[in-house]
Amino acid sequence: MANRNPEVNRPSRWMASTALVLMAAASAPAKADTVWSCWYNGDTRIQCVLAAAASTDTAPSPHENATLPGVVKQLWARAHTLTGRRVFIPLFNEPEDWERVRLLAESVMCGSSQACSVDFSRSYTGAARLAPGLDL
Repeated sequence: MANRNPEVNRPSRWMASTALVLMAAASAPAKADTVWSCWYNGDTRIQCVLAAAASTDTAPSPHENATLPGVVKQLWARAHTLTGRRVFIPLFNEPEDWERVRLLAESVMCGSSQACSVDFSRSYTGAARLAPGLDL
C-alpha cells in the first residue's frame, strides 16, 4: 500500500543540501603539493621554476623503477631537489596554440600527478606576476 502523503516520499531539504555539499567536495580539485611557474621565454623554449613543493622522499615513488630519463624521475618524484633551478622544455617552433603549450608544460612537469600543477604565462613579465618573489 503506497503512502498517499507526498511529503513522506520526498527527500528532506537537509538530505538534499548534504548531498550537494558532499558532491561538491568530491569534485573539488585537491590543492597541489607541487606548483611550477612556467613561461614562454620568447624564443623556442618554455622555462619553469619550482614555486612550491612538498618533500616526497618519505614515500617510495612509483616512477623510481620505470624506464624514464633521470630528470623526469626527479621532476615527478623529487621536485623539491630542483628548488632554484630552471627547467627548459624545447618547442622546436614558435607556439600558435597556447592551450597546447600550457598542456605540454603541465605534462612534462607533473606527469599524471593530481598533486602537481603548473601556473603558465605567455611571457616573462607574466610569470613574474604569477610568482612574485621568484628570481626569474
